[in-house]
Amino acid sequence: MDLQFPDALVPDLLRRFTEHGARLVPDEKTLRHLLSLAFYASLGREEGRSVQFALMLTEDEALRSRALNCWAPLRFATRRPATVKEVVKLAPASVIA
Repeated sequence: MDLQFPDALVPDLLRRFTEHGARLVPDEKTLRHLLSLAFYASLGREEGRSVQFALMLTEDEALRSRALNCWAPLRFATRRPATVKEVVKLAPASVIA
């Protein structure tokens, strides 16, 4: 796949989700937001270091299944905003193997 800015990537990813039978296919607006969020957050720094993180779009049910037991989702008492600032702030708490 050629390098593309997130807006150009959205139609290609949506097509691939459909072709591969993905159970959860986001709408264009949601996917565009997540791609932009990940891109801009990846440029951030927290505590003087570049951030590393993983974002996953999945159903709650899938997180509870044994198939995804390699993931340890962070659960919060209150909903957190999906913003670049928030992802950069939370990134050090995630573990990337």
